[in-house]
Amino acid sequence: MPMHQKSTLDELILYFYNETQLTENVLIQKDIDCNEETAETYEDIKQAASMLDELLEKPSARCAENILRYSKATA
Repeated sequence: MPMHQKSTLDELILYFYNETQLTENVLIQKDIDCNEETAETYEDIKQAASMLDELLEKPSARCAENILRYSKATA
């Protein structure tokens, strides 16, 4: 990625999940630090990942009820 090129959404996602090389990390972080639009996109990625993590940690009440109902039915 040339220094003047803005990071793509895919690059930012890979960067967030530590799936980029050191040289890419430096360029992407510089883009985040110097480009407001890139910084906002990266913050959106962080927030979306946080919301996904929260959803995976807390199943819905309906899901929990279904699991309990199945468990009782098969006990």
